[in-house]
Order: sequence, then structure tokens, then C-alpha cells
Amino acid sequence: MAAPRPAWKGYLKLSLVSCPVRLYTATSGSSKIRFNQLNSKTNNRVRQKLVDAGTGEPVERSDIVRGYQFDEDRYVVLTDDDLEKLEVESTKTINLERFVSSGEIDCLHYDQPYFLAPDGAIGQEPFRVIREALSREGKVGLGRVVLADRERLVALRPYRDGILVSTLRTADELKSPTAYFEDIEEGELDEDLVALAARMIEAKAGEFDPEAVKDEYQEALRAIVEAKVAGAEPAVAKPRGGGNVVNLMEALRKSLEQEGIAAKPAAPARKAPPGRAAGTKKTAGKPTAQPADKPTDQPKRASGGRRK
Repeated sequence: MAAPRPAWKGYLKLSLVSCPVRLYTATSGSSKIRFNQLNSKTNNRVRQKLVDAGTGEPVERSDIVRGYQFDEDRYVVLTDDDLEKLEVESTKTINLERFVSSGEIDCLHYDQPYFLAPDGAIGQEPFRVIREALSREGKVGLGRVVLADRERLVALRPYRDGILVSTLRTADELKSPTAYFEDIEEGELDEDLVALAARMIEAKAGEFDPEAVKDEYQEALRAIVEAKVAGAEPAVAKPRGGGNVVNLMEALRKSLEQEGIAAKPAAPARKAPPGRAAGTKKTAGKPTAQPADKPTDQPKRASGGRRK
């Protein structure tokens, strides 16, 4: 089996210690159903042609260059040689600049995941030392790397025998949740309802199983495609869920019965605080532009051995 092609090659640096590393994409979309555009009259594939906007003549891909528009119909061209002259450390090096607890990074900031591994025998020992130090200190390392002509802030954390690198979205890329959450009402809830919902959550609690995470839409789409390839009529799926809940208490009780879960005695209801009726909307103290609650999980300290 051929070695996977790295998305980036360079060096991982911690102060004066550095090692050659390779960065690999950690996700794949190869299993997804993909469609081609066809001519409905012939079922032949449709091709897109690149044409010159001024002359209308076709343009070969080898003749295409990068252009930045600085005025109307005026561009400056940047060649590969121009980009290679950029003297930015992160084009070739991930320099670990700061170390934070994982809970300090809002979950909305995490973007694309990558695997980081040593490049060759010479990088093995320094890579493993940096990885083990991160694990023992329970910290996430922050650095920068240039990917696809853009410098990205990245978070590095130990993952099995290697390091997981996650690109981080910048603050100006995130929307403030205030406009989306401002209509959510405040006030005391019916503790009987909360107790029933909590009982459902408690009974369904368990460990995360990544094998159980499936894209049901893709599975149904694949079934339709396979049926049409075989010349059969695709089965019509029955819709699930939906409908407005008229009686929340009754819906929760029936949910528990359907799951075979016995309801615990409800906790005594608490009274609403003076000066505010249940169900009132927020009028003050709206959330700031903080995107979301911070995760509370902290990385575990390693015992010093290899992890599988």
C-alpha cells in the first residue's frame, strides 16, 4: 500500500528543539454519494469550459495565472516564484508559541482536523518528546502554519501515538449567538417536566461509539441509487418524527413508557423568583459576542507509556 500523500511538510518547533514532520488530512469524503451533471436528452456528461471573458476564446488550464484586482478591469499577476519569496516562518515551520488548557478554546473555533507525524527516523525522538510533554502537562499547543495560501492558527494535542492538529477559526469568522438566542425565554421551569426529561437522558447515557454514527440520508440515497442501477423501483421511506407537542408532560411520560423506562418521583417544583414570572423573555444582561459555552473536558495526563 502506497504511503498517503501529506498535505504539508515542514518542521515542528519547540523553542530550540525541532523535528521534520508531515501533516495529513484526518477526514475523507470518498464514501459519499456524488453526482455528475448530465444532459437530460443524451445522458452524456456536461463539461465546463474556461473562456476568456474579453475575447470569448477557450483558455487552457496551463495558461491560467493568479490575479489580484486592484481597480476596475485592472489586475496584478502573482507567479509561483513571487509566492516562494514570502519569508513567513509558518510556510515551513509550526512553531509552538503558547500552551493552554483545552477548555479555554471555545468549541466553535475548531475547524479542520489533521494528523501530524514525524518525517523520517531523525524526527522520531524529538517528536515523541514534544508529544509526551504535551500529554503530561495536559496542555494544547498553539502555533501557525500556511495551508492553501493562507496562514492558519492551529491547536496541537496528543492523539494516540501521534499529534492531532486542528485549524482554528478566527474571531471575525464566528457569528455572535446573541441574535439567535435573544428570543429564548427565561424563568423557572416545571420541575416535573425537567425530572422526566432528565430521567430519559440518564437511562440513555452511555459511551460514545463512533461506529454507531451513521449518515442515514446517505444510506437511504445509496439504497435508491442501487435500486435504480438494478432496474427496480426505489422503496418509499416512511417519514419519522414531526408534529407539534400539545401536552409536554404526556409526551414525556409516553416516551419513557415506549423506552421501557420507569419514571422517578418528581422533585418538588420551585417557585419563580420575586419580580419575574415564568416564561418572560430576557430584557437585560444579554450575552455578549462569546460564541458558545466552553467545553469542560480537560485532557488527561499520561502515565508516560505509549498509547494505543
